[in-house]
Amino acid sequence: MYTNDQIKFNDEDKKDHNSVGAIVQDKYGRYLVQDHIKHNFITLPIGKSSLDKDPKTELIRELYEECGIKAISLHEIVRETRVDIRDDQTVTMDIILFEVTEWEGTVINKEPDKHRSYSFMTLAEIKEKTNNGQNTSWMTRMFLEELEKEKVLHTK
Repeated sequence: MYTNDQIKFNDEDKKDHNSVGAIVQDKYGRYLVQDHIKHNFITLPIGKSSLDKDPKTELIRELYEECGIKAISLHEIVRETRVDIRDDQTVTMDIILFEVTEWEGTVINKEPDKHRSYSFMTLAEIKEKTNNGQNTSWMTRMFLEELEKEKVLHTK
């Protein structure tokens, strides 16, 4: 598992914020993941949202800005508050996971400086690439936990 001392945090990372994530499936029931450069792991699409902005609106914006898709219908699956220490600063985050039930567009990597790639993977592939959720984001671990509870759609 990665540790915070391996990550170069920017100023935004060290402020209290919402962390938003998306469960996006293709027509084959595979899940959209990104290969995140800063954190050096495979994760669901994730992004930050300032506390004064609506997390759902910010996730829609993030998905379009980062991977070129427009979320049409989505709903919140789970929300957890986490506290992290980043460069000796305490940061409080609401980690909010959304399931996108309808979207349009073609996935493209619009921010190659942040993500090596985007791809759709099966659940088995995600588990394999993340060491069963150990080497990935909080968001992806939450997704795997919620999938086990059957709160998340298994296929489209």
